[in-house]
Amino acid sequence: MLGHGVPYGPSAYVLTRHENSQRLVTYHLWDPATGHNFDVRDNFCPLQKVYCLMNDENIWANVQSEEEARHTRFDVVRRSDWLPVFGRNVGAPTGSIQPAVLEYTHTSSSSCQILQDNLEKHLRDSLMKWRKASR
Repeated sequence: MLGHGVPYGPSAYVLTRHENSQRLVTYHLWDPATGHNFDVRDNFCPLQKVYCLMNDENIWANVQSEEEARHTRFDVVRRSDWLPVFGRNVGAPTGSIQPAVLEYTHTSSSSCQILQDNLEKHLRDSLMKWRKASR
C-alpha cells in the first residue's frame, strides 16, 4: 500500500486482512522500517492517507472521497472505491525488470575511506555555510 504517513511522509506499508471466528474482518498495517503493526482504525496508526493498493495481480487507485486510513474501505472489488490500473483493455506487465543475477564487485577499503572523508567534508562545509547564513 502506498500513502502518506507520519513521520515518513510518502510511505509504503504492508496491509494484511484478518478474519476471526465470528467472520469479523480487520485490517492491519505493517511498517516495513520498524516491523510494527497497527490496526488501520487505530487513531495512532502512522499512515494518514491511502493512495493505492497493489499485489502480484494489479494496482488499485483509491478513488474514495475519504483518504484517511481509518475511514478507508479496503474492498477492491467495489469500483466506486477502487479503480484497477490494469484490466480488460490494459493488461498487467509480466516478468520482472530485475536481472536474474545481481553481480557485486568488491570495493576496496581505501575507496570506502575516500568516500567517507569526502562525505564528512561536504557535511562539515555545509554546516559551516548554514551557520554563517543563520547569524
